[in-house]
Amino acid sequence: MRCGSGLDTFAGEKGRVVRLKKWFVLFMEKGKERLIDARLTAKGYTIYCPLVYRDRRNMNGIYRNVQIEPLFPTYMFLHMAIDGDWINLNVFGEFLQVLKGVDGYPAILGNDIIALLRAHENAQGVHDVTSWRYRKGDCVAPKKGPFKDFEAIIEETNSEKRAVKLSLWLLGRKTEVLMSEADIRPV
Repeated sequence: MRCGSGLDTFAGEKGRVVRLKKWFVLFMEKGKERLIDARLTAKGYTIYCPLVYRDRRNMNGIYRNVQIEPLFPTYMFLHMAIDGDWINLNVFGEFLQVLKGVDGYPAILGNDIIALLRAHENAQGVHDVTSWRYRKGDCVAPKKGPFKDFEAIIEETNSEKRAVKLSLWLLGRKTEVLMSEADIRPV
């Protein structure tokens, strides 16, 4: 649908012209997501920036820090009517652009895509992309440590702590070990 076409408006109550709101894709400099979110929200725009848990480790893999970051770095979704509001977005300077389609008009995203993204969020509004990887009964192997490359079975998972309890067979005995999801691999 092209910007400004007659399909974007309809007559509402008492003959008012109502503009339909659409989702648009914004492109920005990396790390400016929170700044732009705060400024656009303060101006009354509806913004959606899907978030995800990311593991950060040092080079040795010892220090671990779980952070919440954007699912799509440098991208954000803006819900607004197709009208002259594009002029108001220019106050952000060069670090914010509206993504344009092949025809040169702003790229419009369907409501079903935003609804699908929101349906996969947890109660805190964050996508937990690792929780689906491992389930009870899966066969895995630790990546490092004294049990490296031993086959193990997942007994239970804890998505909040991002940890799994493994059952290993050592010297004919069942041994349970608690490990981080990041420290195991599927077998």
